[in-house]
Amino acid sequence: MPELLPLSADADEFTTLSSDQVITGSKTFGAPLLLSSQGLVFKNIILPGYQAHSGRGAARGLFRSTLPSLHFMTTGRNAFGGEALMNIPIPEDIVYARGFQFRLIWGFEGEPDPSDIQFNWAVGAQFFQENENISTSPFQFVRVAIDESTERRNDILVTGFENFDRTVILNRDSRLGAIHIRLEDPGVVISQVYLLQVELQYVADRLGRSV
Repeated sequence: MPELLPLSADADEFTTLSSDQVITGSKTFGAPLLLSSQGLVFKNIILPGYQAHSGRGAARGLFRSTLPSLHFMTTGRNAFGGEALMNIPIPEDIVYARGFQFRLIWGFEGEPDPSDIQFNWAVGAQFFQENENISTSPFQFVRVAIDESTERRNDILVTGFENFDRTVILNRDSRLGAIHIRLEDPGVVISQVYLLQVELQYVADRLGRSV
């Protein structure tokens, strides 16, 4: 990663990010920050669930009559047929070799009332180059196992950050990406599930104004 230095200033007037430090989220420093060649900067991209394209079995709705989200239907004729499709913007400061990680913010509500709720989120991604023919081949999905107690009903729930399938390739020729999210049928009736947002985390090669 490039070393960021002031054009003309005494280095003692700056805070230095050492090789064993990372920046996550917004920070305030007592002096302008220098990024050493080993420092890492993590940034996030937020994709609201209600902005997703929804297929059969999913529809835009309100979680707890309050939060815009994508409602995945888990009962009825279209149960577990739902899917969310979103574009992934590719930031110009991304370190391509590190790629993206993702996490899901979601919640569940309503009847029935099992002792716990268990299912898998299935999440896939693809990236495309300029003038590339868009293939209809299926996405390669990774599974995020969910096991929540009834007491977590109506809460805001968050998965850990996960890697996309290792076959997903992102490089500097990539111009646009897509993410595909669905629920996998656990084989039993569960409460209604809502996707609130998707967070994409990446390593940047510069600080930018958001830090």
